[in-house]
Amino acid sequence: MILSSLATCYLALLAGLPVEGNLVEDTLPILSYSFETRQDQDFDDLPDDWSRRKGPGYPQYVDVRIDRNLGHSGQQSLHFAVNGGHATIYSPPEKIDADHAYVFRGYVKTQRLLHDAALISISFLDHKRQRVQHFVSRPVSGTHKDWVEVTLGPLTPQANVRFIVLGCHVAHNEQKDISGDIWFDDLWVGSLPQLDILNNYHRHFVDHSAEIRVSSRISGLNPDNQYRLDLELVDNSNRHIADSSLALVTKPEDLKAVEHSRLLDGNNHTEVWRLQPMEYGFYEVRSKLIRDQKSILEKKTTFAVIDLVNPRATGEFGWTISEESENLAVKELPEIAAQAGINWIKYPLWNVME
Repeated sequence: MILSSLATCYLALLAGLPVEGNLVEDTLPILSYSFETRQDQDFDDLPDDWSRRKGPGYPQYVDVRIDRNLGHSGQQSLHFAVNGGHATIYSPPEKIDADHAYVFRGYVKTQRLLHDAALISISFLDHKRQRVQHFVSRPVSGTHKDWVEVTLGPLTPQANVRFIVLGCHVAHNEQKDISGDIWFDDLWVGSLPQLDILNNYHRHFVDHSAEIRVSSRISGLNPDNQYRLDLELVDNSNRHIADSSLALVTKPEDLKAVEHSRLLDGNNHTEVWRLQPMEYGFYEVRSKLIRDQKSILEKKTTFAVIDLVNPRATGEFGWTISEESENLAVKELPEIAAQAGINWIKYPLWNVME
């Protein structure tokens, strides 16, 4: 019985993560920088309205300018001549909203770098243009014959986010390069609707006698497109248990023409799927947002149907977590362990602190 509870509780933990397809293809573009001549109208060899960071550690002798002879898809790119210092240049703030998620793609090329690296950052700003969220790409270093694709996202902004800013950086630690080259090109950001799955059960557990309610929260739909929300419930053997399909109508005149539809009230909507109490076991809810007959977002969540127990103050059983995992939410471990009859957890804190 303990082994069965352990397995069910562990499976319930691996949940709530997006299932990503080709997110770049499925987004609607909101900004792009190719550093071609049209983005340098004053011919100062810098992209228009971009600003360079100044101050200690950011010497202006590190040359940053548009390279007229090398580009990823066009003729030009943004070039950094590495020379022993940090350098950063930021794009002008672009208006966004908190109803969408955002995906970034860009291309970087480096030559003769040993200690320095090229990075791209995305900053989300509030209405005062103060940074409230910050994301950084993986570093690119060394020598690359071809352009290296760099991606970030989907990135979900906080409710107070109003602007987005891109940053191109050359950075190093204690050691640094005094020569080398970095090029940035085809920096692109697209938007996606947001899809979140909520539930009425605590920490992915539901009592055997309880009704199950799965809520899908949707925002950022474009009224010019047609959307549908598909939901499916499967058990631990991937056996189909139940499903639901609902057209999400953004225009009142389309409501009567579409069967099994719901008119969205504003840009944010929550749809609740009610299910009768389930048999004991592990279940997965798969949520899919369809736009114009094409799936653009998929998410899933899981739950375990068990007889909920009251945590015991003491016990002899324990778990050893051998390594940190993105699928193991540390804050959920105590509740999961308690439902599995576990009182002790050994967790690799040294990995978290690195």
